Amino acid sequence: MKLRDGSGRIWEVFISRDGESTTLSSLSCEGELSPMPSLTIESGGGEDSVRLIVAGQNLPAHIARAGDEWWVHIDGRTIRFDSAEGGSRRRSAAAEGSLTAPMPGTVVEVLVSQGDEVAAGDPLIVMEAMKMEHRLHAPFDGEVVAVHFSPGDKVQRGVVLLDIE
Repeated sequence: MKLRDGSGRIWEVFISRDGESTTLSSLSCEGELSPMPSLTIESGGGEDSVRLIVAGQNLPAHIARAGDEWWVHIDGRTIRFDSAEGGSRRRSAAAEGSLTAPMPGTVVEVLVSQGDEVAAGDPLIVMEAMKMEHRLHAPFDGEVVAVHFSPGDKVQRGVVLLDIE
């Protein structure tokens, strides 16, 4: 699997499965082999929860996928990756020009209004999910043309939160 991190670097991740466990077998960045952490991934008991075992230490994590984006929530941090393999999973037509919820949760704060101009990376909405707050950012420059949810609303993964043109 190839993933692009927030700085644009492409990571190639190779995993192997052994029964219920998945183990990281090799990791490279921009074609150069990276040091291999001892990492095993096991089910965390929920649909989107996993347990990472890094050098013998258990770390609960949650993973959500929306279109070609992967969101990993671990140890109080959120890391977003984009699939670097074009077309690995196409976005729906409804998601084009939209910001969608990457996981089920509750809208805590809406930081923009209809008509606001936003730049790529601007924070738009704060969601609470998995007992953590997550800031969702503008994927590109544009104008907010519709806001579909308000603070306190519960949302499912993949719903359109707001539209940007």
